[in-house]
Amino acid sequence: MISDETLRILIPIITFIGGIIFTLLNTRNQRKLSNRCYPSITEAYFPFDLSKINIDSGTKMYYCGDYADLFNSDDVDKTSKIIYVKLANLGPGHMLNCNIDVKISTTDFSEEWDMNLCVNLIRKDELILIPTVKESMLDKEIILKSIVIEYLTAFGEKMKYTYWVNNIEKDKTIIKDTLQIIKYKWFKKKVYSFKGKSSLFVFINLKKDN
Repeated sequence: MISDETLRILIPIITFIGGIIFTLLNTRNQRKLSNRCYPSITEAYFPFDLSKINIDSGTKMYYCGDYADLFNSDDVDKTSKIIYVKLANLGPGHMLNCNIDVKISTTDFSEEWDMNLCVNLIRKDELILIPTVKESMLDKEIILKSIVIEYLTAFGEKMKYTYWVNNIEKDKTIIKDTLQIIKYKWFKKKVYSFKGKSSLFVFINLKKDN
């Protein structure tokens, strides 16, 4: 049995060690949060030729799908519009080793196309454009069906962002927006998840643009 004298010695030591461990864990968690980054996805309807579009200086456009071939083809009207994914990093950290998978679908979900690209670094507050076009989808009504982004933070956390759309009725869709931390191969910790309904829409390609 531990004597009172021994307890008087041990309790301050245990308290001190516990305080150090708590401080170290708290500092580690704060570093994780300060380096964690949050993607934001929006869509834009721009022409193939972006030279006359007002885009923020420093914005990068990554070639994807058949964009390069179609842009260089004399048979394609460069003023015709396609869907671009606008991917922004809201910070506070940088997104590293990003692997981006994009799925485009017809509005009736009968056809879909897959596109993939890799981005080494997306800095805080940086915006990139991803043209989502393949020759076989031209002249069809299409939507962004899903985008999955796997990336690392500067602290080494492996993150997975998912934006997913599915039809629930003829003119309505359900949208799910999720961010997860991949702890282990089969274990993921959810940071946030949003799920909601939206009426189906497409961008209108006006023939007479000012």
